[in-house]
Amino acid sequence: MYLEQDTYDRDPDGEDVALPFVYGRAYRDRPGPIYASVEAWRAGLPPTNTLHPRAKVHFVGVVGALPEDEPPRDQATGSGAPEDGGAPEDAGAPEDAGAPEDGDRPKGLEPEPGPVAPGSLGLLRPGGEVVPADAVYLFPVSRFEGRDLHSDPVTPGGRAAWVLPYVGLKLRDAPDEAAEEVGQLPFQAALDAFGDGDWLQTASGAWLRARDVRVFEPAPAPPGAGGRSWIDVDLSQQTLALIQDDTPSFVTLISSGLPRTATPTGLYEITDKVVHDDMRSRPRAREWYHVEQVPWIMHFRSRYALHGAFWHWGFGHPASHGCINLAPKDARALFERLLPTLPRGWHTVYADPDHQGTLVRIRGETPGG
Repeated sequence: MYLEQDTYDRDPDGEDVALPFVYGRAYRDRPGPIYASVEAWRAGLPPTNTLHPRAKVHFVGVVGALPEDEPPRDQATGSGAPEDGGAPEDAGAPEDAGAPEDGDRPKGLEPEPGPVAPGSLGLLRPGGEVVPADAVYLFPVSRFEGRDLHSDPVTPGGRAAWVLPYVGLKLRDAPDEAAEEVGQLPFQAALDAFGDGDWLQTASGAWLRARDVRVFEPAPAPPGAGGRSWIDVDLSQQTLALIQDDTPSFVTLISSGLPRTATPTGLYEITDKVVHDDMRSRPRAREWYHVEQVPWIMHFRSRYALHGAFWHWGFGHPASHGCINLAPKDARALFERLLPTLPRGWHTVYADPDHQGTLVRIRGETPGG
């Protein structure tokens, strides 16, 4: 269940299956007021607290000024670009990197004393408190998802690739910037890329600059991978692949750590999986952050995990404090496929000698961003 706002496109595919909550943050010019209960909000009583201006928070429902104002339980927000044009950040992360640059509270929405107006909507906090919906910037849900190589195999001789520039790229009829433009591809569009060097070709024969795409580059299996499914993360290309039966079965884009907080390379195993949990900075950390109920967490080392990211859509670009950010759909799909298996109805599961976690190999060097 997600709240739909006019600024977002309605999503016909139902992104709510990829995220367990509604997520948002206060607008920049003032923290959002928190009312003690639905009744207190409806009656126009004074708020009892405010949202932290930099925290990313979650909501468990939507309520109306009157019961008949409440939206259907299955109403979904649209997805699309955040207001900042995709500036990435991470829950392990730079405290403000993904906040909307123009995310000031819309004018004319200051609360009026007295009962709330009919038609108003409130966002329900886990403890029963309410925040007015017009006081919260709701994070759009990324539509991006990786590529299943069983149902969508790469053309022989090609490599799985994705468009890197946020503005998309232009296709040319020859490997030259001055050549005629024959088409365009949007950010994160999937394609098959052929050749090497500064220019690559698409399956249709059009040319594009190699620097404008991320490419999945297979590499030999690490020690101990024989007979096991494993994850291959390439920091240089910001890609992740699930390898099964010695063959890539799924590939996608990630956002790894920024250069100053790079994701550690090496060979790891998934140690635990958590459906959702808070992530916060250490007490004396240089950069403060607090992100509530990050979804689909798969730790491979203390304070490092694969997990879903709802606060940005810049997958393919480094963004985090070290964790590996995944689009919500990809995070959930991998959460369900990687070991240890989470029993039905459980919230957390730990690997042990009898129930090994999936192997994770992280290689390469973080690109400049």
